[in-house]
Amino acid sequence: MEVIDKILNEWSFRCHDGIVDMNDPKKIAILNEILKEYNINLDEREQPKKVEIPETKPEDENSWEYVKYILKNEAGVTDESVLKEIEAIYNKENPTEFSKHFRKYNIKDIDKVFSIFKNYVDVGSKKRGVGKGEFAVILGVADSKSGGTAGKDIAIGKDKYDAEGKIIKKDTYDVKELTKTKDLRTGSSGYITNSEFQLNYNYLMSLLVAINKNNENEKEVFGIKKEIRDLVNYFNEKYKKGNISGGILKNLKNLLLDLKKYKFEDEDEKDNISYIKINGKKYEYEPNNINKDENGNPISITLGPEVKEQKALIIKLRNHPWVKNPQELDIEFNNLWVDYLKDIKGLVIYDNNNLKFYTSDQLKKEFYPYRVVQNQISVIRKGTPPPKDEIEE
Repeated sequence: MEVIDKILNEWSFRCHDGIVDMNDPKKIAILNEILKEYNINLDEREQPKKVEIPETKPEDENSWEYVKYILKNEAGVTDESVLKEIEAIYNKENPTEFSKHFRKYNIKDIDKVFSIFKNYVDVGSKKRGVGKGEFAVILGVADSKSGGTAGKDIAIGKDKYDAEGKIIKKDTYDVKELTKTKDLRTGSSGYITNSEFQLNYNYLMSLLVAINKNNENEKEVFGIKKEIRDLVNYFNEKYKKGNISGGILKNLKNLLLDLKKYKFEDEDEKDNISYIKINGKKYEYEPNNINKDENGNPISITLGPEVKEQKALIIKLRNHPWVKNPQELDIEFNNLWVDYLKDIKGLVIYDNNNLKFYTSDQLKKEFYPYRVVQNQISVIRKGTPPPKDEIEE
């Protein structure tokens, strides 16, 4: 049971939310990676049982065997292709000089780490989810370990145990590369999936889609038909890929401000004619004859189901939290960035052929979320001209 407990603890540690889940493909991939590290094959019919022969730490610290042992057993670097990349560069360098700096620095000394291990910046960067500089950090920072969160971040610190013998969760850091447009993608730990922002965005757009459909032939809906149509078209086409551009968010905010000012239900009187105005459509009647037929007999008027449906949509739209308070859009979107930062102690950013370390507090002050790309928030440094609104696939 001791081995099982270790595997469960390690699995929980590597899951970004600390929760193991056999129904989550990403978390199953993490489990399979851990099982591979322990040389455990769940289907014993396919392979014979393998006897694990424990490795012995080599004595020569200036040898590749020693470096490989430390990387595999202490730094969590078990991907053979990554190890081969590191070895190829290592063989071209001075082993004594390498060993003098190997895993000797603090995360805050990232400038020095980069100057020493800059030749290793591209290691692993061709793999999905691995940014430039991740393994350069692992080679230079003491007690760092690959796979802190979602199998691609870095955990730093020596193993510590609680009273029950369980490993205490270490501080986790993320390594990200700025894109060509100078923004960074937060990855899976910054997904908007099931967030308050996504739920309210989808709900608002579903209302606008229905309103647009019911008023396709109208030139104006709330006096702003074009804005609604543009947002609906974008929602139907681009959002299927999980993209929300910065321009669309800006247009959406402007629409909310207009809707905030709009009187959704109004009755106008002009030339003795009254109007029931619903969703931009006017239903007119003469007040003196509203309750009488052509012979002067009393009648009753019942609005049809189409009018009731329009009125129900208006009520829902008027009560949407973003329509009631347009600032909520900004607050909920920024909360995605704040929530992402809760899971990490800091961020190492690769930019312009350099590595720079930021604490979570610095990131809150110097960066802000700008758009959504493939369901993950995209962040840009304050003061930087926003990238073009074309979504990079």
